[in-house]
Amino acid sequence: MNLKKCSALILGLILIFALTACGEPESLSDNEKVKVISIDYAIPEDFKVLDEENKVYVTVDYPADSSKLVMTESKKTKNFLDMTEKDYKSTFDGQIKQDGKVAEVKVTKFDRCEVSGFRAINATAEFSFEKKTVTMKQLMIDADKSYIITFMNSGTTDRSAEIDKMFENIKIKYEK
Repeated sequence: MNLKKCSALILGLILIFALTACGEPESLSDNEKVKVISIDYAIPEDFKVLDEENKVYVTVDYPADSSKLVMTESKKTKNFLDMTEKDYKSTFDGQIKQDGKVAEVKVTKFDRCEVSGFRAINATAEFSFEKKTVTMKQLMIDADKSYIITFMNSGTTDRSAEIDKMFENIKIKYEK
């Protein structure tokens, strides 16, 4: 399996997790009583739109630099923020394979935070694939829907600081 296929697999797992892992809401929370109008974020300068409809961004050097940003949204889920670091890691366990071997995913960051007053989780995970370390950073926001911004990087360029800055500066506009 090449790195592009691995990226597609990971992004598929993220979407599946966002859609199904946490169940249906039983009652409305305060966040469900608002409507998000926009989520404003600044894509790093050397990124371009690959797929505007699906909010996929890649570097200008893609595919030589396989860094990718993806914004997904899904129906709000009840226990979204009850997820633990162990739950997060378990969504990937056994799913990333190379030459019949399962890659071990290591969660290096799992922090609860807020984005424009909405509760969120900022997580980073790493795994080895084709002799490269793949880093995945995610910001998972609990608002009127579940919003997940995912960054994946397997290149030699360390983009951690610029992605962290992007995550820190995200602003959500909403109405009640």
